Amino acid sequence: MALRRLLITQATRHQPGFGKLKPLFDKRNRLCCSQERFQSSFGGAHETTTEAAQQNDPEAVIIEFESKPSLHTNASALSEYVKALVKIDRLDRSQFLLNTFRSGLGMNEDVQPNVESNITFRDVKGAYYPKAKLKEIVDYLRDPKCFAHLGAKVPKGYLLAGPTGSVKTMLASAVAGEAGVPFFSCNGRELETHFGDGPRRMRDLFAAAKKQSRSIIFIDEIDQIHTRMAFNQLIVELDGLKQKSGIIVIAATHVPDSLDKALVKHGRFDRHVDVLKPDAYKKQYEMQHGMQDLLKSLRG
Repeated sequence: MALRRLLITQATRHQPGFGKLKPLFDKRNRLCCSQERFQSSFGGAHETTTEAAQQNDPEAVIIEFESKPSLHTNASALSEYVKALVKIDRLDRSQFLLNTFRSGLGMNEDVQPNVESNITFRDVKGAYYPKAKLKEIVDYLRDPKCFAHLGAKVPKGYLLAGPTGSVKTMLASAVAGEAGVPFFSCNGRELETHFGDGPRRMRDLFAAAKKQSRSIIFIDEIDQIHTRMAFNQLIVELDGLKQKSGIIVIAATHVPDSLDKALVKHGRFDRHVDVLKPDAYKKQYEMQHGMQDLLKSLRG
């Protein structure tokens, strides 16, 4: 069942405690979706039951759930947690539930950069063409004034397209490492699994990046952003970036043909970079040198 229905069903069995939480349920009404939306968000996680729940020990269920963040996005674990709170008359004293409905499940107050300054292009095997294309970002972020003086412009958005395992994430991180700027990253799935908080997470991500003079925003699996609200917010943020903002947005996908055309229009993700798997670059290199050797032998 949906999160709202799940919590309210359990909470209403304990009316005194529910009275304190009810305003929060009403305020966060937009977090709640249909049964299918909820289940698809967790990708099947609802079939898992914790060991403490199987032992029918409410105290153990609460301790296990609150001490393991990985269970916070597990529908079955959340259900058992609420039931355990009701059983021992602690529903109104759950700090986790209060924080959840005040700020949104999984939503941080301040997005922190993940700086991978130790990763450079040398750490990325192969990918000669993508590294050459992305080097212009590094040059720009290192000396944006020089670019401005020359009248050169760098696109606001770059789209890395390639199969799974083609080091797209590592390439984006290497750009930040080469340029020495903060690296803000998220996954398109994250914007779909937080009960309607996708637009706010998107705003927070860009707002945190704008606090820095220069930075990289990386959105992996951008093709997983399906809801119209999250998609529209991404468009708004992209269009709101100024040419001299010092913020470059890099997105990655393995199905570029599935992206909405509005994303790849001019001024958004209009720079397309194909990325192959490391083995493919090795084969490409061997073929090129093999052809050169063959031509030399024919000439000789």
